[in-house]
Amino acid sequence: MGGVTMSVGLDKPIIQRIVRSQYGGMRLCYEQRLAKDPNLAGRVVVDFVIGKDGTVSGVKAAESTGDPKLDSCVVKVFAAMAFPKPQGGSVVQVKYPIVFSAGGSKKAPPKPAPSKSPAGAP
Repeated sequence: MGGVTMSVGLDKPIIQRIVRSQYGGMRLCYEQRLAKDPNLAGRVVVDFVIGKDGTVSGVKAAESTGDPKLDSCVVKVFAAMAFPKPQGGSVVQVKYPIVFSAGGSKKAPPKPAPSKSPAGAP
């Protein structure tokens, strides 16, 4: 779902791990909008600040998917995240792109139900 651009103060893998742990919430945002527009795909770049205490503020969609409701939902997911305190007591500016594609949300077809007829019966 994307890479991260950030200022110094917190290791990139830590930010990625925490954001990835919230992909379920972002996927839910996307699937809800996909139900309204089956062709919806795109990229949102989320800007946010990780404060000295690890809280998130200033969350906004710097680039839009073209669907304001999807962007808004993703922004809410980011706003609820919490990170470790940045090194040196600094704040961290982050730009995080998230890419949505309908192909990635397809679910496997359901498995056939087991037969209820007795063994050997036609």
